[in-house]
Amino acid sequence: MRFSLSLRKLLLSKNSAVTAALKFVLPAIAPYRPKIFGIGLPKTGTTSLGKCLDILGYRRLDFDYPAFVDLVNGRLSDVLKKTETMDSARDLPWCLIYRELADKYPDARFVLTVRKSPEAWRESLRKHNSRPENRAYRDTPVDLTQKLPNMFSYLGHSGLIDAYLAHNSAVSEFFASQSHRLLTVCWENGDGWPELCRFLDQPTPGRIAFPHENVAPAKTALNFSPTKAAVKPKVFGIGLEGSGTTTLSKCLDILYYTAPHNHVDSTNNILTGHKDDLVSSAAEYQAAVGWPWHFVYRELLERYPDAKFILTLRASTADWMKTANELQLIAEKSAGYKAINQFIERYLSDIDAGIKSSTELYQWHADNVQEFFADKPGRLLTVCWENGDAWPELCRFLAEPIPSHRRFPTEPKKLIATRGAS
Repeated sequence: MRFSLSLRKLLLSKNSAVTAALKFVLPAIAPYRPKIFGIGLPKTGTTSLGKCLDILGYRRLDFDYPAFVDLVNGRLSDVLKKTETMDSARDLPWCLIYRELADKYPDARFVLTVRKSPEAWRESLRKHNSRPENRAYRDTPVDLTQKLPNMFSYLGHSGLIDAYLAHNSAVSEFFASQSHRLLTVCWENGDGWPELCRFLDQPTPGRIAFPHENVAPAKTALNFSPTKAAVKPKVFGIGLEGSGTTTLSKCLDILYYTAPHNHVDSTNNILTGHKDDLVSSAAEYQAAVGWPWHFVYRELLERYPDAKFILTLRASTADWMKTANELQLIAEKSAGYKAINQFIERYLSDIDAGIKSSTELYQWHADNVQEFFADKPGRLLTVCWENGDAWPELCRFLAEPIPSHRRFPTEPKKLIATRGAS
């Protein structure tokens, strides 16, 4: 039974509570922006750059171990293909293929992050590689030391600084005739939002502090060695936006899962009935969180039978509604407002659940997810960060050691109110 015409009009009306709820689960669909690539070597401030791009609404690729191995084994076309559906990328292997990326994307822009001195970079790299959680990546199926000189050489190798200087020099030389495409920054020397946003033609998010991320801790845990990326089962975060998905995305990042958070380009796949294309696109990721994955969890489990799913919930429906209202204000300003309305009509017609309010939508989704996985033990974890769930519950479910050297990431409350604001 389909929704009645009168109900369809209600759902598409500006004051509809259900419309508001579904607009909020869709992130703001931004106008076209050139791709951004962070091409500084690891430990030059690439994590801070990644967080900046996240705050500015760029979907990004981070350190990608499988892609790194592909590059080493000469499968460059496979590596480049991964960048086609994302807005940005930083760290390895992307920083090593800037020439190819510049050729593939003539309007792309590049950010070269550097340290205040070569010696500071070498010391940072030494500390990073000495952490227990990074040791697993030294035992690789290829000889990285030979393929990528000095990048993963023994600590303290005399050629490290030479490699660092040569990389920065080669980047500067390559972009010398197209200087408008390259920004060189040093966060330690005071570069921050003004320099980055001016280069990207983006407004400065003045109410959000510049993220200085991945600073080496004074002490590290001795019991953390993450599961190698190549053997991790896929993980899908299927809670609605505003239920703790940003926190989950950060956790997966710390645990070395390549996990896009929201994939707005996939809206058309659902609108045109191409769910299979959407589900197939998940093959290139180790994890995925948020939109639109929370609407296709049944299909994802069928395609990836060993995958694990995480349903994030709030402490109360009122808490979720408060976030929904905040994100609704952002959605109304988005360039994709019409597309969101089209999706709402299609989705609510398909589920035919008689939903009449946003609170009903929230509860309907939670109930249906838990009912679907009731006879599939070990496949679903339901968590509520506000109620105390954190690393122990998440890592036990994923069969990962607890990264006790990193505090549990909390979702940025200020970000909700400022993302997308001009």
